[in-house]
Amino acid sequence: YVLCTSHSGVCKERLAEFGTFVVEIKQPLRLLERICDAWRSDGRSSSDAFITPVLYNKDALVFSPPYFIAPPSLAYAQKPASYSHEGEYRYVLCCKVGTTEDPFLTLRAGPCHDVCSLISPP
Repeated sequence: YVLCTSHSGVCKERLAEFGTFVVEIKQPLRLLERICDAWRSDGRSSSDAFITPVLYNKDALVFSPPYFIAPPSLAYAQKPASYSHEGEYRYVLCCKVGTTEDPFLTLRAGPCHDVCSLISPP
């Protein structure tokens, strides 16, 4: 599962493009701690959640990795350069092998109003 986020400066400039429900994350690492705590108790969890920046080099020529084995992060953290204006970071939650796919994930992380808040588009 992936929670996509963008730097606050990007969000303020492009708020309307991100839809009706935009959340400002004031403390991303504290939110990550809460997500990790909730994710650890989920039966689908294979490891702690983590944050990774998106690479904007999909479909571009890049240097070959050692032994020509692409890093696994390309599956969840790569987009074409045309999206680079988003300045995206992703919270990634990895499931155990064989987990039944569910399009939605709900974690009980408790109240988060101290680390994030809903903001309205202009």
